[in-house]
Amino acid sequence: MVGLTLASINAWQYRHQLSFRDLSWAYFGRVPGTAVAGGIMLVVTTQMLEIIIGAAVLLAVFASVMRFNIAPNRRNFFIAGFTSGVMGTTTSIGGPPMALVLQHAEVNKMRACLAGYFVVSCILSLIALSATDYLTWWHVKQAAFAVPAVLLATWLAYRIAPRVKPQFVRRAMLILCTLAGISTLARGLIGA
Repeated sequence: MVGLTLASINAWQYRHQLSFRDLSWAYFGRVPGTAVAGGIMLVVTTQMLEIIIGAAVLLAVFASVMRFNIAPNRRNFFIAGFTSGVMGTTTSIGGPPMALVLQHAEVNKMRACLAGYFVVSCILSLIALSATDYLTWWHVKQAAFAVPAVLLATWLAYRIAPRVKPQFVRRAMLILCTLAGISTLARGLIGA
C-alpha cells in the first residue's frame, strides 16, 4: 500500500516519459505471475519462498554486474513482469526484475516506467493478498502511518534528483537490489 502511494506520485511526476508500449508486456507477464504467486502462497512456506527469491535476485544482480546485458525487449519485459508478479506478491520485493531490465534506460524514463509498472503491480498484489487472506486491517493501519514519511521522502527526492548523476542511479539500483536479495535470503534462512 505504501508502494502504491509512492508509485502513483512518481508515475504522475514522470508521466511524460512513460512508455506503455514497453510496459504492456510487463503487465501481461505480471497478471499470471500474480496468480501463480497466490497459488504458491497456499502451498509453500514463506521461508522457502524467501530463500529461493533472495537467491534469484542476487543471481540476477551478479549477471548484471558481470555485463550480462538484459535487453529491454518484449520478451524480457514479459519475463520481468511475470517474475516480479511472483516475487512482489510473495515477498514484497517485485522491483529487481523490472529494474534490471530498465537499468540502461535514460534515468527519467527508468523512473517513469518503474513507477507506471508499480501502480498496476501493487494493485494486483493487493488483490491477490486480499483473496488469500494475507491482507488485513492491521496492514491498512500500518500503511496509513507510513504515508506521511513517503510524502516527505518524495518531496525531498524531487529536490535532489536533478543533481544525481545517471551512472550513480544505476549503481544505487544494483545496490538496492543486492540489499533486497540479501535481506530476503537472510530472512528465509533465519526463519527456516
